[in-house]
Amino acid sequence: MRRAASLPLLVAGQFLGTLGDSALLIVAVQALARARAPAWEAPLLRILFYGAYVLLAVVAGAVADAFAKRDVLVVTSLVKVLGCSVLAAGGSPLAAYTLVGLGAVPHMPARYGILGEFVAPSRLVAANAWLEASTLCASILGIGAGGALVASGERHPALAGMAQRPAWWLDAAFVGAAVCSSLLLRAPAVRPGGWRRVPGAALRFRRAAMSLWSCAQTRGALTLTSTLWGVAAVLQLEVLRWTTQRLQLPLSSAAWLQLAVAAGMVCGAAAAGRWTTLARERTAALAALGGGATLSLLAFATGLATALPLLGAVGVFAGWALVASNARVQAGGKRAGGPGEWLAVQHFIENAMSLALLAVYGLAILCGLSSSPVILAMGCGVALSALASLC
Repeated sequence: MRRAASLPLLVAGQFLGTLGDSALLIVAVQALARARAPAWEAPLLRILFYGAYVLLAVVAGAVADAFAKRDVLVVTSLVKVLGCSVLAAGGSPLAAYTLVGLGAVPHMPARYGILGEFVAPSRLVAANAWLEASTLCASILGIGAGGALVASGERHPALAGMAQRPAWWLDAAFVGAAVCSSLLLRAPAVRPGGWRRVPGAALRFRRAAMSLWSCAQTRGALTLTSTLWGVAAVLQLEVLRWTTQRLQLPLSSAAWLQLAVAAGMVCGAAAAGRWTTLARERTAALAALGGGATLSLLAFATGLATALPLLGAVGVFAGWALVASNARVQAGGKRAGGPGEWLAVQHFIENAMSLALLAVYGLAILCGLSSSPVILAMGCGVALSALASLC
């Protein structure tokens, strides 16, 4: 397999995997609703998903570097197939999504680490833009696919109690991702047999973390990416709650409103890949500042006419900031050891933030907090994070 052909295959595999992830979340939320599960179990889906990242981050980098990254991507995609099959067979949505999270733990450092194996440093921003754009496009279609699968149950009451059955169709997406990954250029492992050194993984993780955090530019980029992904995790669920409770729309219709954010993020990621370079250090922070201000305005929206453009603008700012910040972290990560190690640190920080914000969000629901103060708090948090990264 030539290097030139590997990037499109990686993008295609990422597209299929993310499509399955996004659709599976909507189907799992509907399965919980049909089972009359407590409202706080919806954020618990994502808490279990991100919890797997946080608990296993120390060894995730060692695993990603100990084997050929192509092989890691194939195996982790198959683990996602298993998780999706659990839901499809009528198992617990929480257990199914936890399995998907376990598969995603080594998948992320392998996915971003493999970029350096067939992409020159000067092309990192553009390659990241392609990868992020495929992720966001897949999120759009995945949300739509999940909404369509859920809508079939809403239209046909006889099928309402079987929301998990459409998950069989989602297995095809994860299988397709595994096939694309199996065709990638197979470069040797960065540290063959490194899995035998798991006892020392904590020390290597600590060294990589200190190296990343000691650089002011990388620290600022990590602050932005972790805040943005954490807020995105909460916003994905909050948009569903806001539209079903405040606008009185069914879940299938509410799922489609997430498309405004995802479509905006695609445009923002594409713009960043076209016009942003590593030399423009403040671009990511300024984009995040705009996203935080726009998200704060959403708290005062009273209908679709105002909410849709605001959600789209939030997506544009977030997509631009994420692509620019990720490229900065990758550039700084080359000084922090093997790609699996520093990528595991990055994803640990990002997912720990997501886990913390989801826990706070679940507590807010338990306390009966309405959507407007939750959305306003998220917008202010993003803006403060952007200002902190500029200092």
